[in-house]
Amino acid sequence: MDQTEKRHCWECRRRCLVCDSTKPSCKRCTTSGTRCPGYDSVKPARIRWVEPGRVTSRDRRKPKRSLYTSVKEKGKGVMNAQNSSSSMPVICAGLPPVVICADAAAVPLVQAAEYFNACIYKDLKPVLELGQNPHIYELSASIIHNATSAPQFLQHGMYCIILSHRMNRIRKDPQAKRLNEKFYLHRGVAIRSLSKHLDAKYDGMDNVIMAGILMLLLVDIQHGTLFGWRCHLEQVQKLISRRGGFHALVRFDMAEPLLLSIWFLAIIGNTTCPAADLGMTRVHLEASDFMLEKYDYASFPVGMCPQPLFIEIVRINHLRMRAVAVDAAEAEETALDAYRTLDRIHAFSPILWTESRSLLSRQDWMRVSSAYQTAVALYCILALQSASLIPETPSMRSQCAEHGHHLQSVLVECLASSRTKRFMVWPLVVLGVEAVHKGAAPIRAFVADRLPELSCDLGTSVPLTAKAVLEAFWASGNERWDDCFDRQYIFTTQIAPDTSQLFPLYQRAAMSCKDTPCRDSALGC
Repeated sequence: MDQTEKRHCWECRRRCLVCDSTKPSCKRCTTSGTRCPGYDSVKPARIRWVEPGRVTSRDRRKPKRSLYTSVKEKGKGVMNAQNSSSSMPVICAGLPPVVICADAAAVPLVQAAEYFNACIYKDLKPVLELGQNPHIYELSASIIHNATSAPQFLQHGMYCIILSHRMNRIRKDPQAKRLNEKFYLHRGVAIRSLSKHLDAKYDGMDNVIMAGILMLLLVDIQHGTLFGWRCHLEQVQKLISRRGGFHALVRFDMAEPLLLSIWFLAIIGNTTCPAADLGMTRVHLEASDFMLEKYDYASFPVGMCPQPLFIEIVRINHLRMRAVAVDAAEAEETALDAYRTLDRIHAFSPILWTESRSLLSRQDWMRVSSAYQTAVALYCILALQSASLIPETPSMRSQCAEHGHHLQSVLVECLASSRTKRFMVWPLVVLGVEAVHKGAAPIRAFVADRLPELSCDLGTSVPLTAKAVLEAFWASGNERWDDCFDRQYIFTTQIAPDTSQLFPLYQRAAMSCKDTPCRDSALGC
């Protein structure tokens, strides 16, 4: 190209960078992972251009509106975070950015709620087409008003969820580093506030404390912190045991969403860990019938696994635990239980299970139940083979390969739907473990491609953590289930616990200690 004809691509012009004018894509765009818009004389339509010096994403001159009007009006848009490239979303003008507060002790609740409603709730809303779900709701003005009196650890925990979601949406953007610094500042404030509440030991706060620990647990899982969440899970399980267990706590309606979330997370975490790292499997099994009644009523608080299949996951976890310490007298009975479990999984009928669903959502539920049936069957065979409860025979290997191909075909449809894709991380991980065997290279490529897409779509690091774990397993030369996981992982995409019923409880507890000296400034007393 002659020097007189040299042009900058539109992306380099927008970012005020020197372009090398390489065709068809410049090297700057290729290196940064950005799609080069080219050198045409007409500005590309995919970008909303703003002239230099004119930022339209906010206007400081506008009169300040009330909290309620602001939330209602600004919460209508959805952030196109994948295309954003600056702290102010110029190419997504008019949509709420994540406001970074200069003071780490303060939380911009209104702006955080605007982002939640415009981005996170908007992505969750299609799930409601599958049926009523009390755990998915928009943050209304009354909820935001109540949140202003919530303890600091809940406020800062929620803000960490917002920051982490935004970072996972714009992972390659320079703004992500600044958001990450703020994330750890607010996480530190949340941990310090929670520690003060634990030291205070005043009545009526156990459920709120449990919600705070669960919030930090989900924050660390979502952000990809490998070790922090494990201690949170252990502490909240100790708190439940000290208060009488699941049976005693579930009598309180305000604790029910928290218990369901904790129960679900702990069970899913037991599936993706070495057998020697399993925890509380007997407790989960003893509480399963009682908890599944609540799980059935709540529809799908954090997952879409059919109840009969979920109870089989609980049983498989317990069989793995039994296999670690089983003696010769019990070995045969444990192996028989393993085969009985596999038979019940294969006998499950997605058609019969979906008959109670509405006609509009029945096809989605059919695909989801079929995906989970196959994933649970694979988990049963692979995990119990690793525990030496099911033999590794050619017929079993053929059965697993058949399950793997079927699961892949169903996942293609489930991942294409905004109603079901967020619930497919665990089945994808199970498929990835099966894909370690010879001849499964196309399945490995499928899993490796879909997990990063889910991470960006859902605003969570969980799929990226799963991808790293699976790729290390594929390269290790090992093939057994326990060899895949060097520690316990939780591969779920729950955003945050339902704490809406706890704010009045916290207000009453704060009022009750008004006349008692309290060292916790978060109580406001």
